[in-house]
Amino acid sequence: VVRSRSFGSDPVLVTEMARAFSDGLLEHGVLPCWKHFPGHGGTAEDTHKGFASLPYTMEELLDSDELKPFLYAASSGIPIIMTGHIAVPAATGDELPASLSEQLVSLLRGETGNYPGLLITDGLAMKAITQRYTPGEAAVLALRAGNDLLLVSEHLQEAYDAVLEAVRKGELPEERIDESVLRILRIKATLETAS
Repeated sequence: VVRSRSFGSDPVLVTEMARAFSDGLLEHGVLPCWKHFPGHGGTAEDTHKGFASLPYTMEELLDSDELKPFLYAASSGIPIIMTGHIAVPAATGDELPASLSEQLVSLLRGETGNYPGLLITDGLAMKAITQRYTPGEAAVLALRAGNDLLLVSEHLQEAYDAVLEAVRKGELPEERIDESVLRILRIKATLETAS
């Protein structure tokens, strides 16, 4: 699906090329974003058009070529990673895409990862999301999963209202929102001191 939008299929080469490109952007005050976690390499489907998945168990995913560049990014100071709408049902036991999955995001943030940077979802108006979730459901799930920023181009008010209501009802802890705000402020402070 990604083809020419990728640096290739070799995870070492992809990582080296993406790192060099990222370094160039950072030198000029632009924050790079690596996408689409956990990787599109093994998908046959296009998330713009509908559901997309990887066929891996959790063990296979952790050893997959798709995931390796993202694990590098998470441990080496890449400031932003985009979570893709790619499900891994054999690994998670459900069909939640990575962008909405606490279990998959935890590979970067939780038990197996300690990524301090920002996570942003891929576009929440893509059919992989809209065919299964309302804008409000997607926004709440994405934040609950651990994303800091939501790429919302349509139905912003509906997404905002759902997040606000989820916080008011205690379904989305305010602390989860605070974590994201702090990460965003840290990135902004880093940029301000660098300029």
